[in-house]
Amino acid sequence: MRIDRSFVTSLSLGAAFILASSTALAQCNFDPTVAPSNLILCPNTQGVLMTEVYDSYQWYKDGNPIPGATDQTLIVDAYNDSGSQFSVEATAAGCTEMSPQVLVDGWAFLPPTVLTEGESLYFTQNGPVFCALDTVLLVLLQPYDINIQWTDGGVPIPGATDDTLAVHNTGGVFNVSGAPAICPNFVQDPGLWMWIGFTQPVQPDIVESGSQLCAYPEGESYQWYLDDLPLSNSNSACIDVTVSGSYLVDVTYVVDCSTPSEAFLITGLDEQPDARSWQAYPVPAADLVNISWGDGSLIHGWRLHDATGRMVAQQNGAMRSPCTVDVSGLSAGRYWLNAGGAQVIPVSVVR
Repeated sequence: MRIDRSFVTSLSLGAAFILASSTALAQCNFDPTVAPSNLILCPNTQGVLMTEVYDSYQWYKDGNPIPGATDQTLIVDAYNDSGSQFSVEATAAGCTEMSPQVLVDGWAFLPPTVLTEGESLYFTQNGPVFCALDTVLLVLLQPYDINIQWTDGGVPIPGATDDTLAVHNTGGVFNVSGAPAICPNFVQDPGLWMWIGFTQPVQPDIVESGSQLCAYPEGESYQWYLDDLPLSNSNSACIDVTVSGSYLVDVTYVVDCSTPSEAFLITGLDEQPDARSWQAYPVPAADLVNISWGDGSLIHGWRLHDATGRMVAQQNGAMRSPCTVDVSGLSAGRYWLNAGGAQVIPVSVVR
């Protein structure tokens, strides 16, 4: 049998070509990986991806090669790269292999929010006004719970580094900054200042009117007390005085920020001076107001109130008619002078 040697030679060459091609297509003996595999970036920060040591590298973002990214490590940015998939193509000994993809994620936070706890009396164009008897709580809400600093007028408040700030009596213009514990360097503030005002409480006076005691200024409701015990059926501005003792009244106003009056002691039921004998002159006045009363009885000081009932001036001590009240420092308007708890006299000031 004759064998065609040229045919055998062709088979040998073909087998050699197939063997060589199979070797070229074989998988590399290494598997590149990217670390970390769960990178989550804080806002405004960068991170580093890296792979093992090989001869050369090419990094990919969302399946596309990144120009110039041919180092063992790759810097990623929270703003530009959060939410993207990254992989690296590594070459060693002439063999190239692609790593699995990893996700680069980023933390996202809503702006800081401050909750105000307290019931305001009313609002102005600047902000809420509270009663000076109350305490207002400002609470920085989660997740901002670290590196906290409260300020008043832009000046840090010493020791105010908790998530809650207690504000009382004087008010101010407040702000706060803080960071989430998971991103402690991401310090933020709400982007606005919080104005809080307080109004001082009204303390009513008790004045005598004939055989009655009356609360001044008048309010919406009343509770009278005799020797610290509440009087029944006493929801009125004036009550009849029938017995001696220590009287006190608690008045509720439309915009209520008030304290009970001082005690008014009745030791007898003597007739008081006729209200018609009390005079204030000149009317109106610019600097000084003279107060006189007909019988010249002794009074124990005076208090001057504005139209809202708030005391703007006072003088203590025993005095007789006439007495002089200095109104030179007051704004123009109508005032009321409580003379020794005996009478309330209108006073007008002009400028």
